[in-house]
Amino acid sequence: MNDRVDLSGSVFHNEVSGKYEHHHHYGPAPTATAALPAALTVFTGCDPQVDELLAALTLVPGALRDRS
Repeated sequence: MNDRVDLSGSVFHNEVSGKYEHHHHYGPAPTATAALPAALTVFTGCDPQVDELLAALTLVPGALRDRS
């Protein structure tokens, strides 16, 4: 690669300076979360509390009355 700008064949009426810039695009910068372990696919721990919560949220047939 050449670090000069070819201005041959151009007509200028005052002083001229040329500059060539090349920007490298390497993609997005890594984030801080890239160093973290992968997210868990299942909830672990507190099994008795989870069972209790699921039991409390489970609908019992006939427990809801028609409010109309």
